[in-house]
Amino acid sequence: MILSSKISKASGALLWVITVVSLVVFAFGFLGGQAPEATIERSIPKYVDWVMYWDYIVFGAAIIGFLFFLVYQFVVDFIDNPKTAIIPVGLLVGFVAFMYICYAAGSTTPVPVSVELAEYNSVFWLKTVDMWIFSLSIMLGACLLTALGFAVKGAFDK
Repeated sequence: MILSSKISKASGALLWVITVVSLVVFAFGFLGGQAPEATIERSIPKYVDWVMYWDYIVFGAAIIGFLFFLVYQFVVDFIDNPKTAIIPVGLLVGFVAFMYICYAAGSTTPVPVSVELAEYNSVFWLKTVDMWIFSLSIMLGACLLTALGFAVKGAFDK
């Protein structure tokens, strides 16, 4: 119980720190004025690069944390019961397969973009964007269906 309490306190504090830093970075990034190369036709926030760097840091930390805890859970489960140790690895393989299927379903039809963004009109980026749209839509739908299912189940349990 003591370890669980410490983990809850640490993760709660980390969540607050990330939230506050994110709010400050986003406010600074989008309310910090315009870059010198901004024009009337094209608005360029002055500190938008800070927002991108913060996004990279948080995303990278999430991926590293995910992989660390996946390996940790595998080792702990392998010591206790080797048969159940395959479950975290199976979840990772399933997630990678899901993302690959979403990537494969992506379109390669070029979209009309400005000259500055033409380099992102390649097959890789078109399919990657579609992969994220498909995967996020499917996962959001699964979350909503799960919440609805538990709500209906709770109504019948009463």
